[in-house]
Amino acid sequence: DYKVTGVQTCALPISKADLKLLGPYGQIKKQFDIIKGVHVSLSPSDIQALLSNAAICYVSPVRPLHGALDITTKSVNADHAWQFGWTGTGVGVAVIDSGIAPRPDLTSADGATSRVVYSQSFVSSQTLPDDYGHGTHVAGIVGSNGLNSTGAGFTRTFKGVAPNVNLVDLRVLDANGGGNDSDVVAAIQTAISLQNTYNIRVINLSLGRPVFE
Repeated sequence: DYKVTGVQTCALPISKADLKLLGPYGQIKKQFDIIKGVHVSLSPSDIQALLSNAAICYVSPVRPLHGALDITTKSVNADHAWQFGWTGTGVGVAVIDSGIAPRPDLTSADGATSRVVYSQSFVSSQTLPDDYGHGTHVAGIVGSNGLNSTGAGFTRTFKGVAPNVNLVDLRVLDANGGGNDSDVVAAIQTAISLQNTYNIRVINLSLGRPVFE
């Protein structure tokens, strides 16, 4: 049985001599100049032989990866804040993006009331709450309560950073994800004017453009 392993050499770039050294041990799958290494399939005995060679600095198994959106809140200690009741209750977040489509995750804990407390579009061609989908995705990261991934049949719950926050939907991106400066400025101005009405403490702008001036 072969074990797929990443091998890092001490030379940069990897020389032909290094590759020749690895050749007898197994099949070289990929070469990585930026980490002075290769992806090679090796048997356990060949791994031990390489470890004793002075030209080899490091041997590491190629470990599997997977998407893990459910741990993003832990990475910013949001779950620690939740323990003290800091879930965004009463706080407004203005999401300046492509809009926010209705989702159970963006409602109250019982699913009865939407937490999107205000919506305004600065895009004249917009026909749906979110023609592009990006704004809804961002709103979920900000304030999903995990309702869509909770209950029988679910093994993980996906919550946003502040799962009880109120959302102010200000649409500036069209169905293709495009917009313009003036609409963004107008949306920011609107968020400021609504600050006291919805206790807006945060403005989220997950968009950008090159610097022209």
